[in-house]
Amino acid sequence: MELKVKPYDLLDTIKGEDYIFEGNTFYNANNFSLAMEMYNMAIKGNDVNPVVYFNRGCSYMAVGLFEKAKDDFSKYLKHNQNDEEAHKLLQQCQSLIL
Repeated sequence: MELKVKPYDLLDTIKGEDYIFEGNTFYNANNFSLAMEMYNMAIKGNDVNPVVYFNRGCSYMAVGLFEKAKDDFSKYLKHNQNDEEAHKLLQQCQSLIL
């Protein structure tokens, strides 16, 4: 299953948008470590935007950090309870955690 990150246009600050844009660019280039670093920076600057948690969760999943991904998808779902894709990814993480 190919994971797609959410668009960055939902962030509130220009700085946050820059970080999420860079994170998405790294994610799409399969550079998940740098993607996670950019998403971490976006969270530091704008920790209330749930899209950042979804995108970082996708990065965590891509490198097999399912517990961290589960935590991020849970944070995202607190604000977007009806996102079916996030629910599926959360369930996937839960089933992969040993």
